[in-house]
Amino acid sequence: MDTAEVPGDGCIKPNDKQQILNYIAGGSSTWIAPAGPTSAGVCPLGPASPAVENFAPVVPETQETAAKRELRIMPLTVSSGGIHEIRLALDSQSNERVLQFSLDFDPSILEFVGELGIGVNENVAPGYGAPTGTIVTANTEAAETGRISIVIDAPTAFENGLREAVKIAFRVKPSATGRKTNVTFSDTPTVRFIAFSDSTGTSYGAKYTAGKVTITEAYSTGVEVSGRVLTPDGRGLRNTQVTITDKYGVARIATTSSFGTFRFDAVAPGETYTIAVRSNRYRFASRQVTITDNLSNIDFTARE
Repeated sequence: MDTAEVPGDGCIKPNDKQQILNYIAGGSSTWIAPAGPTSAGVCPLGPASPAVENFAPVVPETQETAAKRELRIMPLTVSSGGIHEIRLALDSQSNERVLQFSLDFDPSILEFVGELGIGVNENVAPGYGAPTGTIVTANTEAAETGRISIVIDAPTAFENGLREAVKIAFRVKPSATGRKTNVTFSDTPTVRFIAFSDSTGTSYGAKYTAGKVTITEAYSTGVEVSGRVLTPDGRGLRNTQVTITDKYGVARIATTSSFGTFRFDAVAPGETYTIAVRSNRYRFASRQVTITDNLSNIDFTARE
C-alpha cells in the first residue's frame, strides 16, 4: 500500500512498508489512506520481487504443532548499573515470518537504552537466530513508563528449533541490586500475533512465557569466566552464543568475538555452572564447571 507520503504518491516503495510496520507497532501517527499507481511510467522500477516459490505454502497447522510453538523471554542474571541485552527466543515450527507483541517491565529497575519513538531502533535488533534481512520495528514512545511494542518481519520463515528472535538493550539502575523483576508480554498497544504472513489476519497458536531478571551487585564483585570457541581445525568461531547456566536454570548469554573469545563478568563464585555453545553449524559438548575464582581457557572445540 502507498502510505508513506501525504497524500500518497502512487508508488509502492520500501518506506511504504516501513510506514505500515510503524502503524502496526502502535504508532500514534495518523494513518495515511493508501493509494495505487495512477499512470504508467510514474514510479521508478526497483529490483524484481522474490519468486513466490521462495516462500513455503501456508497450510493449516495441527494442534500438536501449535502446542510446540513458544515465544519466551530468556531469564537473565545481570549486574546493577550496567547495560545488558534481554533476548527473546522463538521455539520455531519452521512456518513463522511475522511476530508482534508488547512487553511490560518495571521502569524503576530497567531503563530502555536508546531513542524514544517509532521505527527501526538500533537498540531493538534482530536476534542471532532471525533470518537474514529481518526488519524489527519498535514503538518505544512509552518506554519510560515500562512498555515497548515490537513487530518482527522476516523475509523467510525462521528455521526449526529454538531461535533467538530479537534482543533489547536495557540499563539496570544502580539502586536495583539484589532485586528480581519480571518482563512480561501484553497486548497493549500491539496485540500478540505470530504467523507466516500478516495478510491473512490469522495468528498461529503459541505459548508466551515471561522472563525473570535477577540483579546482582555491580561488576566490582564476582569473578570472570572466559575462553574460546573453535572450529574442528582450531580457528576461532565468531558470532556464536555461549551460555552459562546456574543451578536454578538462570542463564546468561555471551557472543564470541571475531577471534572466537567470550567472557562472563560478575559470576558468583562457589557454584557449579553449565557452560554450553549454541551453533547452527557445529556440535559442541556442554561442560559443568565449579567456579571458585577467575577462570580462563574454558575452550570448546567443535566436533567433526
